[in-house]
Formats: sequence, structure tokens, C-alpha cells
Amino acid sequence: MKFSEDTIFVDEVVTNETTNGEAIDISHIYGYSVYASWSGSTISGSIKLQASLDNASWIDITSSSQTINSNDSYLWNVTDAFYKYFRVVATSDDANAITVNAQFYAKGV
Repeated sequence: MKFSEDTIFVDEVVTNETTNGEAIDISHIYGYSVYASWSGSTISGSIKLQASLDNASWIDITSSSQTINSNDSYLWNVTDAFYKYFRVVATSDDANAITVNAQFYAKGV
């Protein structure tokens, strides 16, 4: 069994914008997890996972969106991922800076 891990965001500052993490090819992956943490003062936004079959057209993964309104973290555990790529998307709703960190870990063949 093969293992894969990658850093998606390292102290990525998101201010009044949406930032897309790098697309990660999971074509040989059975399941994966993403750990994300965020911090800032009076922050407002969201963080979610998106999937793609072609690395061009993206769709939100159902129920993956998490609200960012305080310093916190979240762990997504995804099994049976039948798409080729995924990415993490962080959005800030206002001018207050959100600092985002995210890491990816997977098992496959």
C-alpha cells in the first residue's frame, strides 16, 4: 500500500477573496483526509473541498463546507472518492485576514 502526503496551505493569508489550493491527483487513492486550521481576529469566511474529473471544471463536495468565524480547525475524512482531483478552497468574507493551514494524507495502491 502506498501513502501520500502534501502541504496544501502554509500560513496562507486570505483577505476579502477566495484562494484555491493546488489540485491534488488522487486517481490511485482509496481515501484521503485533509486537516485544516485557521486563525485571525474577527474573521468571517468558509473553507471547503472541491472535486474535478479534468482539473478544469470544479464542483463543491457535498457537505464539506465549514464556516470560519473563530480560530478553529477541521478534519475531513473522505472514503470512496471516485473523482480524479480535489482541492481545498478558502474564502474570506471581509477585509479581516484569515491565516489558513492545510495538510493532505492518503492511502492507495
